[in-house]
Amino acid sequence: MKRKLSYTSIKNIILISLLSFLCFSCDDFLDNQPTTELGAAAFWKTTDDATIALMGAYADVRSLFEWDWYWDGQGEYVKVLNTTAVERSPGFTNGSFNPSGYGGSFNSMYQYLYGGVHRTNYVIENVERMLHENTSPDIIRELETVIGEARLLRGMIYFRLISL
Repeated sequence: MKRKLSYTSIKNIILISLLSFLCFSCDDFLDNQPTTELGAAAFWKTTDDATIALMGAYADVRSLFEWDWYWDGQGEYVKVLNTTAVERSPGFTNGSFNPSGYGGSFNSMYQYLYGGVHRTNYVIENVERMLHENTSPDIIRELETVIGEARLLRGMIYFRLISL
């Protein structure tokens, strides 16, 4: 006499085979390199990589040094352009000072500055790791230059934080 398979037993067989396929077929599924961006393990290899990372940190904080905040003693902080009084500069109209943009985005300044500190620390940490892996005097000199520039940039960011 033949035995007829029920619907639940067929469903259980399909479920078990599907689970075994998923569990045993993808051993290195989570260990793949990213496909949309360059992973850290593949990036920090040459002095050009260190320079590119440093330029990224510079580009990230560049806008923080174009404008300045000061407290006028009357109300909120005022955002002004950090250059000389020229006609095209915001805040200057016909040679007279007329600032605008009172305190609306002042808190974001701290966010961007601490983000810049984080980025420079990331560059310093990874370039120091590269420094320990290399023995060539020319490469060591270039990497020390990148570390020095990153520390200078971090110092400028800390000075801006202290002045705020």
